[in-house]
Amino acid sequence: HFTQSTRWSGCEIGGLYLDYNQLTGIGAEKLFAPGLTSMGQSLSHLDLCHNPLGLRGIRALVNAICSREINPHMRCLRLADTHMCDEASKEVGRAVDALQDLETLQVCKNPNLKYVPVPYHVTKRPHRRLRTYELTDLPRVDAQNIFELSMYVAAMHVPNMQRIECDPGPWQGLPGSSQRMFTTIIGRALNTVETY
Repeated sequence: HFTQSTRWSGCEIGGLYLDYNQLTGIGAEKLFAPGLTSMGQSLSHLDLCHNPLGLRGIRALVNAICSREINPHMRCLRLADTHMCDEASKEVGRAVDALQDLETLQVCKNPNLKYVPVPYHVTKRPHRRLRTYELTDLPRVDAQNIFELSMYVAAMHVPNMQRIECDPGPWQGLPGSSQRMFTTIIGRALNTVETY
């Protein structure tokens, strides 16, 4: 019902918190349809957690972000428990790359996710603002992908990253030499690494 009545024109909204709303992929396509999102130019926080968006909904969101229908200076994007798959994760990587002022990204509680978004893959440019990356409750996440993310951070593509929240499982899944390298790299790169 929200998407049927929503017209963004003339609104200035700093935060949109739609968590736990049963927003589906079809609903997200309506919500983020071209021409309906002029409100998005003022949006700094977007919370879509605990909605069954799936690939279809996440792609609609990412297309709105990459076409600049949504504020390219957004600071917080929360996508926990949104039925994210690996293809959707790649889409999120595109969005993060476009959101160069993004400070917080949350993709936790997506149990089918094996590969987490690594934004540098898209345009090969550093991400200057990202500070917190929440990756907890991802039981299938690939250890090498987490290692790749750490290398990306350590290479100063994310110079202001302060915290990666991650379950200990993926780190422990790395080979011994990679674990040692990971510990050294991430220790140099981050102020804080929190594992849960």
